[in-house]
Amino acid sequence: MTTVEYRSSASPVANMLRWVGAIGITAIAVMRCFIVFAPQLVFDTDPVADPDPLAGLAMAGSLWLDVMLLLAAALGLLGETLAKRGLDWRLMLLALIPVPILFWHGSRDIAHLWRGSTWAGAMIAGVTLMHLARDHTIRIVVASLLLGTVAALLVRGIAQLSFEHSDMIRTFEQNKDKFLADRGWAPDSAAARIFERRLRQPQPTGWFPSTNIYGSLAAFGLISWTGLAILAARARMQSGWWGAMALLATACAVMLWFTGSKGAIAIALVGLFAALAPMVSVRLRAMLERWGGAVCVGLVILTLIAIALRGVALPESFAGDKSLLFRWHYLIASARMFAANVLVGVGGDGFQDAYTVFRVPRNPEEVQSAHSLFADWLCTFGIAGATWVVLTLIMVWR
Repeated sequence: MTTVEYRSSASPVANMLRWVGAIGITAIAVMRCFIVFAPQLVFDTDPVADPDPLAGLAMAGSLWLDVMLLLAAALGLLGETLAKRGLDWRLMLLALIPVPILFWHGSRDIAHLWRGSTWAGAMIAGVTLMHLARDHTIRIVVASLLLGTVAALLVRGIAQLSFEHSDMIRTFEQNKDKFLADRGWAPDSAAARIFERRLRQPQPTGWFPSTNIYGSLAAFGLISWTGLAILAARARMQSGWWGAMALLATACAVMLWFTGSKGAIAIALVGLFAALAPMVSVRLRAMLERWGGAVCVGLVILTLIAIALRGVALPESFAGDKSLLFRWHYLIASARMFAANVLVGVGGDGFQDAYTVFRVPRNPEEVQSAHSLFADWLCTFGIAGATWVVLTLIMVWR
């Protein structure tokens, strides 16, 4: 796929299809940032015991979003084809290779289909958006919508850090014994202690199941709003514009700090350097233009190396933090899991059950994910998952 920017010179029908695809993909991505997704297939909760309705979607709703996402991607690719802009079929092939494995697992358990189709839809839509975003205007609109999403998540994070967290702790204290019993946890067990320790930490999560995902979006917002604020000031826009952007960047930095996500904080610092360095040094600008892709891919690889070094070279009690150590344990278990299921993997919803078999004995958790998409894909789809690893690195490079 060429990196040349295309302007709107295609037929009206082709342009309409391209815009429908771009807005459709972005709209569903935004929806997934604002909707809670529950793994239950059937809800049989006693309304007397739990009167609150689920403010989100279950498996069926998530699958319908995947269908709409794929339809938007198909329309976008059709528009690119009619506009004769050229398609990189190698990227699309990399996105499609794990799909047969996905459906094979999904035919046996809808939970496998649910989780796997979300990944597959995202990868196919991502490749489509790589094509569509060659258009300068589409790229600006999509980036603006995503930045608006971050702004809304900031409001949600502030609410969670303030009154919602105290309400949650109070509810937990009132129902602690029943809550732990429902999950089969003894009050003094390692799993119960880890859960309670994390529960009492005031951290923003938005509508995501993990604070790390929120932290990644906060880092994206911090880098983007900082760059926009500087550009607005240099363009001599009214102070209200660059002031508002600087305020949003500051809010992203505060939320990022409260997530405690070391990876997100580290990548935010790297991103800020990459955004600001070209403004102060012509030499750095030229170097980043030439080697930026290699640097980004190298940082991904260095992250995995850093986790390995934490697990192999440093004592378990190092700095009183075991977050990276546990991730090393996850990677060890993932490697064992992959080796035992190299052809077809364990399925989209099979990681947690398999982890109990392959986990490091001294690790007390029973996680649903390796906390690494690369490891998750390899464990979920076997060797076919390696194509998504390659595709992601290509996206990062470009």
